[in-house]
Amino acid sequence: MVRTIYMEPRTQSNFKLYGAISLVLILIISVWFFFIKNTSPHTDTVETGNQSEPASQSTTVLPYGLITLRIGETASVRGISITPTKVTEDSRCPTDVTCVWSGTVKVTIKSTASGKTQNDTLTLGSPSTIDVFTVKLVSVHPQKTQKEIAEKDYELTFDVHQAIPRDTESNGK
Repeated sequence: MVRTIYMEPRTQSNFKLYGAISLVLILIISVWFFFIKNTSPHTDTVETGNQSEPASQSTTVLPYGLITLRIGETASVRGISITPTKVTEDSRCPTDVTCVWSGTVKVTIKSTASGKTQNDTLTLGSPSTIDVFTVKLVSVHPQKTQKEIAEKDYELTFDVHQAIPRDTESNGK
C-alpha cells in the first residue's frame, strides 16, 4: 500500500528554506575548514633567546597578520623578521587616572627583510613601511597603571602585511 502525504504549501516552503539554510551553513564550514584551517604547512616561529619554539602550539600562523611578541623575541613571517628591542616611550594614561590626552607608546624594533637589517621606531597605531612590508604596532599590554611596567612584561602586538606598491595604488584610482 502506498501512502500519500499531503503537505500544505506553506510547510513545503519551510522545508525548502531550512534545506537552503543548511546547505549554506555546510558550504561556509567547508570553505572555512579548507582555507583557514588547512592553510599552507608553513609554521612561523617565535624565538626567545637561543631557543626556537612554535609561535602557536595548536594552530598554524597565517602568512601575514597579527603577531604578539615580548621584548627580545623574534617572529619571522614570509620575508621579514621583527624583534622589538626597547619600549622607548609609554605615555599612555594610567587606567586609574582621568587624563585629557590618552598618550602613546613608541617601540624600537630590529627588522630584517631582503637581507637588510635596520632599526625603526614604531608608534602605537601608526603604520611604518619596512622594505615591501607594512608593520603597525596595534596594541600594548598590560594596560598602564600608576605602577611602572617592567620591560619584560610588555606584550606588543604587530600587524604585518605586504605593502601595496605606490604605482599600483595610483593606477587603481
